Amino acid sequence: MRVFRYAKSPSLYAVELMNARRAPGASLDSVTKYYKAGDGAVRKHSSAAYVVMSNRLSSGGPRELFPRGGGFSRSVIDVHYCNLFSDVFNGMRVQQNIDFIHTNRSAQLNYVTTAGLPKIC
Repeated sequence: MRVFRYAKSPSLYAVELMNARRAPGASLDSVTKYYKAGDGAVRKHSSAAYVVMSNRLSSGGPRELFPRGGGFSRSVIDVHYCNLFSDVFNGMRVQQNIDFIHTNRSAQLNYVTTAGLPKIC
């Protein structure tokens, strides 16, 4: 982890532990265990850096890590959507794709940014 190298630098702001893994290849339990160990390793070197955790792609939902990620201090859950892995986009024209993003993704982002939940990026 590069955090060890840059831990004392005031410019270290965040460490992403792992880019989004694809479910079911990575179980929620194994991802959670990895994030817990990674958070512990980062905290040994920096109490100020944020730890970024990514939801699994094609998982049970954008809030799957929220109950688990909320227990970490200075943690952020990376919620992003990959249209490539969703069949709903097959055959869509460009404007249909844009309209879908404006309509559906904004509602989905409102769902994951509910007050009291962990920070997302």
